Amino acid sequence: MIVTTKGIILKSIKYGETSLIQDIYTEAFGLKSYIVSGVRNKKKGNKSGLLQLMGLVEMVVYNKDNSSLNRIKEVKAAKLYTSIPFDVIKSTTGMFITEVARRAITENEQSEELFRLLYDSFSYLDDTDHSIALFPILFMIKLSKELGFSPADNYTADRPVFNIMEGEFIADHINSQYNMDATASQYFYSLLHEDFGIAHAFQVPKAIRLYLLEQLIMFYQLHLNNFGEIKSLEVIRQVLN
Repeated sequence: MIVTTKGIILKSIKYGETSLIQDIYTEAFGLKSYIVSGVRNKKKGNKSGLLQLMGLVEMVVYNKDNSSLNRIKEVKAAKLYTSIPFDVIKSTTGMFITEVARRAITENEQSEELFRLLYDSFSYLDDTDHSIALFPILFMIKLSKELGFSPADNYTADRPVFNIMEGEFIADHINSQYNMDATASQYFYSLLHEDFGIAHAFQVPKAIRLYLLEQLIMFYQLHLNNFGEIKSLEVIRQVLN
């Protein structure tokens, strides 16, 4: 069956002399793997630039439900980035959220809301002129909601500490290695319902931003099978520092 769908490129590896194998989160099917033939053929023109990580594309694909590897018939840009490729902070942030998304999303997560979150997140990252210091944190909060393990919105004066194992705020007299710092927990609660577009006005100290990012990665590792280590964490630490 031939289908037209939008997609976000989450992983890309070279295959053979001229081809690519890519993991693409599609609007129509969720996460799918595709082989793209001949895109690195210099004689026919190198089209691999269109198929870079984070790319927002519109594709005509051959889809077989029982196949682990499908083919792309045609592909074009759904949006051409104007700032991400030229801004080291944006490009590093984009690589980080790409890695988080690819490790968190499985083949069974086909969702209009999840696709829209990914598509809108990359679009916002490219379009915004505001600070993106909180963007990775907000993205991970929003993604956890779409994947079904959202932090509980139960902060009170009696439950001021977020426990990443339980996924909820608990009393501060309950000791656990999974408790967030109390001050960071307050900031975390304040960010649970923040939108990308107004987050630049929310001031969070640098040390707490980095701490929250590390805690969110641990939160994902505890609640998602095989999430693993995030290789781009150290790079984004340095850039956001």
